[in-house]
Amino acid sequence: MNDISSPSGKLPLCGHCGASFTRATAKFCSKCGTKKKGSTSPQPTLGSGSSSTTATGSSRVAQRGSKGDTVRKPSEAAANLRGTISGTDTRQEVSGTTNNRLPPIQSSTLAPIAKNDSSTLESSEEGTLRATPEEEAKYTALTTLGPDGITPDMLQTANANELGTWRKGLLIGRGTYGSVYLGLLENGAFYAVKCVEIGDKAGAFSVKELVSLSREINMMQRLHHKNLCTFKGVYFDATSSAICMFMQYIGGGSLSALVKKFKPLPPSVIRRWTRQLLSGLLYLHSQRIIHRDVKGDNILVDTSCDPEQEAQIKLVDFGAARRLSDAVAQSRTVIGTPYWMAPEIVDVTGQSSGYSYKADVWSVGCTVAEMHTGKPPWPSQVNAAAAIMMIAQSTEGPTELPVQESTPGCLAFMRRCLVRDPEQRPTIEDLLQDPWILGEVE
Repeated sequence: MNDISSPSGKLPLCGHCGASFTRATAKFCSKCGTKKKGSTSPQPTLGSGSSSTTATGSSRVAQRGSKGDTVRKPSEAAANLRGTISGTDTRQEVSGTTNNRLPPIQSSTLAPIAKNDSSTLESSEEGTLRATPEEEAKYTALTTLGPDGITPDMLQTANANELGTWRKGLLIGRGTYGSVYLGLLENGAFYAVKCVEIGDKAGAFSVKELVSLSREINMMQRLHHKNLCTFKGVYFDATSSAICMFMQYIGGGSLSALVKKFKPLPPSVIRRWTRQLLSGLLYLHSQRIIHRDVKGDNILVDTSCDPEQEAQIKLVDFGAARRLSDAVAQSRTVIGTPYWMAPEIVDVTGQSSGYSYKADVWSVGCTVAEMHTGKPPWPSQVNAAAAIMMIAQSTEGPTELPVQESTPGCLAFMRRCLVRDPEQRPTIEDLLQDPWILGEVE
């Protein structure tokens, strides 16, 4: 489609939507993201098919080059982003994680995440979380692009046209990064649709926000496990300037809501659901991902399965995980409710070297306590600021464990999770072999 000149003759108009390019040298339309005719920069097709795989690989090679190279062309960085969002990630993957038979994780060899590290993370052969110069250069380049280099349309997946037919239903949740609605597609399928509004009233959007969302989308496309919510795709609603992320809809409600209705849960149910929670976290950790916000509100219970089988629980809300590098940089300021967070995350002294996978282990202990009483094992009458100080300064751990409500085996399990020193805290893999989880003790 040919581009045409604006009435003033100074700036060309987009041949797709008719909007004026912001400058003569712009390669992409700032409104719809269409490449200007005559631009030679590669633009891989969105989607998760084989064609996007080739585009992703070639764009990364062109962008990275040899070790230490930096990104020079915004158009190439934008093309690389589109390839990443398509669902193909060429970073090192952990072998053997496409099914439930996961490789063992030696958490003791994983280095903690430094609090001043604001770059994206990648796993090395020995499993240590670290940033490569190439990855750091890539995201640095993306965050310095102008509106002509990256647009919201680039975050859409190949099925965006199908998702664009959705009808908005009831508001079913609201979080720090957006609202979640019940959505209905034309094929009759229901989805939980997380809508993140971007930009201001004038229509300008933050490139950094788009890059951050691209990380979340790329991560969710890679995750496949029975105890994680399934990701469907992304659609950009230009009318409301919202990125709409479609996830599996779980009708049973959150774990915290069910506990309030049925507390205390039967001991056998607590054990089964805890085992499933550990299974989902083991998979996340094998993918070098820390959830960082494990709690009852972020665990959904799928009651649509066979009544003869146990209900499946699903971990949701990867907002903290998707912004792992950002969360590291912001770790001195706790985001959200801190009652489930490990002491090394809510550290107020600035002396902690950071946190690693074992931060999720602490949250598991608090969540198991929540299954008994409907609340975390801390005094609930204190505000968030006081809770941060209480968790950071406590030397013995939580003060309100459900001693009377829980069985001896479950109580011992919680105490294993809630060891204050992360070095002495067990891994998720260790907890899956706990006598209480295995049913050897009550």
